[in-house]
Amino acid sequence: MRLKHSLMTLTLGAGALLLSAGTVWSAEYGTPPNGQQQGAQPQNMPPNANQAPKIGPQTVQKFKQAYQKVGAIAKEYSPKIQDTRDRSKAQSLQKEAQNKMINAVKDSGLSVTKYNQIAAMMQSDPSLRQQIMGNKGSS
Repeated sequence: MRLKHSLMTLTLGAGALLLSAGTVWSAEYGTPPNGQQQGAQPQNMPPNANQAPKIGPQTVQKFKQAYQKVGAIAKEYSPKIQDTRDRSKAQSLQKEAQNKMINAVKDSGLSVTKYNQIAAMMQSDPSLRQQIMGNKGSS
């Protein structure tokens, strides 16, 4: 059990898509894996990030596309990593998933930084979260 917990922490707590993985995880399972409380201010965000500027509809659409792909990748890899007892294999799977997530974000037309900024905004902006999560079916 301890190994599974440490592997999950390793999997979802590290990497360029740390915040997005937490967002996907919290949407699926209720709480972010890295121990962040929802609405907690990420360290690299300005103090008034809750009052961030509006995001244009094209950017929202790109984010939705990337978010769905990242979520699918996380859903695919989480059980594989949890079921792996070999730490190096788990790390390899984690890195593979991370690379796929990064490529999914870039393929959607966003930078990883912009994706993470929007994901952070989703944590504290219910209206944005509803805009992104509300109409999943429309692409």
